Amino acid sequence: MTRKGRSLLVVALVGGCGSSPAPPPDAAPPPIDAAPAPSRLLLNSVNAGGAQLLFQDEFEAYVDATLQTGIHDLHVFGQLRQRCYQCAAPGPVDIDTAPAVRSYDFGEYFRRLDYAITAKRMRVVLSMNLTGRFDTDAPSPGAYNALPPYFGVEDVMTYRNSAGADVIYAGSPPVSGQTKIPRFEKPPVRALLLDYATALVTQFRARYGDAILYYSFTFNTTSENEYALIGGSFVDTSPDAAAAFRAWLATRYATPQAVSTAWGRTPAFTDFAQIGILDGQPPPLVGAAPRAYLDFMAYRETALASFLGAIRDRVHAAGGRVMAQYGSVWDSLSAMRGTYGFGRQIPGFDLVLVDDAPGYPHDFSMDFVRTNRPAGIPFGNEVDAPCLLGCTSGDLALCCDAATFPQHIDVAYGMRRMDEQVAQSYALGALYVDLANWDNFYRSAFSAFAPSLGKATTLAAGMPTAPVAVQTQSLSLLQLYMHHEDQSYLDQLVTTHASLAQGGPVAVMVDYDL
Repeated sequence: MTRKGRSLLVVALVGGCGSSPAPPPDAAPPPIDAAPAPSRLLLNSVNAGGAQLLFQDEFEAYVDATLQTGIHDLHVFGQLRQRCYQCAAPGPVDIDTAPAVRSYDFGEYFRRLDYAITAKRMRVVLSMNLTGRFDTDAPSPGAYNALPPYFGVEDVMTYRNSAGADVIYAGSPPVSGQTKIPRFEKPPVRALLLDYATALVTQFRARYGDAILYYSFTFNTTSENEYALIGGSFVDTSPDAAAAFRAWLATRYATPQAVSTAWGRTPAFTDFAQIGILDGQPPPLVGAAPRAYLDFMAYRETALASFLGAIRDRVHAAGGRVMAQYGSVWDSLSAMRGTYGFGRQIPGFDLVLVDDAPGYPHDFSMDFVRTNRPAGIPFGNEVDAPCLLGCTSGDLALCCDAATFPQHIDVAYGMRRMDEQVAQSYALGALYVDLANWDNFYRSAFSAFAPSLGKATTLAAGMPTAPVAVQTQSLSLLQLYMHHEDQSYLDQLVTTHASLAQGGPVAVMVDYDL
């Protein structure tokens, strides 16, 4: 039962939504048209939960300040629904873009983008996140993501805990926020999410045309196209995911008995309906990878591809360009994210963006993304918050206090890291560089980092490069999952890459052998 005492399945069927599965991702059409601009892109971001997007006057000030840095494109991170109970006048905020089933209200976003696009002639990348709390969850100070009231407990993802139980995912400790994720493997939920994508792209294109360069619809708690992170476990393990997993197994194994043999399971399964995720067991420890785990990981890669393919098709059908947005596609958490095989998740996309943390081996990341994306799809990178770039102490709470920034960071160190990451991104073939999470700090960061911003805008004025790899590093998707969360294994891959990269760009090629 949902919080309203009824299942979303009933609500959706009354609304007439279909339940047909998405078309297979390998049937992807090519990206629509050519890239919207021959030059590189440099964007600044604004996040749904910050004052710079919640309030019109703050947004206009942020747009003006961004333009003064020489950055003319904006990445807007919107939200299906955004609430704030302790906000300044005019009082509590509740920006609900889908207040009822198949009823949409983008008025607040139109107000913001009318200023950025119509008044200031900026171009925009629009990312809308589809997660949030229930109305029955306790409100907390500040802004938070929320779900429309017609989503209930039977419509959100679960994770497998250390006792082998499936529990509703509500964000990762230590700050959970109670954020839930709609189950995209539940047909009526999937249909509602996809219909939302169609409505949004249709309405925004009617108003702004090609001034919105790309659309992205994200569905984890960090506004990315991947499964949410939770330590030592993984999502989604809901009954809908289990049913989809069984259907996937039936296409890989001739009989349920063959699954039993592969999994070393006795007594043997006699029906696919008997098969559960991990056969009902807790998640394996780091580096342990029984076949039941590997099969579920392979399924999750495919499930992500299917939902992303459905989003792609909706955006393209409405006339827009679509961007895939990942946190990481190769790090020690990517087994939980389900993104090692990202290249097979995004055929037909128009751009892929990764969030490369300041401490990452950036050249390895760019080589990995460049050489595993499908041919013809440009890629980009996020440069993270200036407080992270300049934090030498490791105390992020101190470094990232907007009230005191930049008092507790090393600005010179931060600029060196930013300069290296931006320059390396463009040099290794990125089209797109995004300044993510700068909005809370911008009044100080734009002046403190002015030399680096100037260098970035100069580089962004150049043409995209097409590096030619002179070395190849072969990776195994199977081995990446067998060594899940094993940092020492990835460290060795990075060390090998560094040795190969002395001769120039490296093709880091993943073998899809899972």
